[in-house]
Amino acid sequence: MVVGLSPPHFNYDVLTTAFRILKREAPYAGSNAPPLIATHKAKYISTSSGQLSLGPGPFVSALESAADVRAIVVGKPTRTFFQLVISSLDPPDNKESDGKIAIIGDDIEADLGEGAVELGLWRVLGSFNPPINAFQPPISPSFLFSENGKV
Repeated sequence: MVVGLSPPHFNYDVLTTAFRILKREAPYAGSNAPPLIATHKAKYISTSSGQLSLGPGPFVSALESAADVRAIVVGKPTRTFFQLVISSLDPPDNKESDGKIAIIGDDIEADLGEGAVELGLWRVLGSFNPPINAFQPPISPSFLFSENGKV
């Protein structure tokens, strides 16, 4: 089962069906429980109107808790995600280059956390509408930019 960003589907009936599938309850009974896969676990997203709405993270966490499973997160900010991307890059021919890799995001936790920190990536936080959790330790950006160019 895959959970991604699909706000119209984050409702009680759909989540209850997902829970029943994870628990292998009839009519979804089978020999193997499906894995719970999440594209990411962002706590919130910014809507086109600039308001905050729940992201997939709270829904994934609810399914993890209720079904007693652990989600496999396949996107940012996991170390595996960043390692896969980095491994697909061609290294520069210039041996003098320090090889610094930057990740740019607008959410300090969901974009620039975990794997980006573990791998020592240069974390650039875009601050168009400053996120709620912009500067909570232990994660801090390497650089901050804003829509109007002010830092």
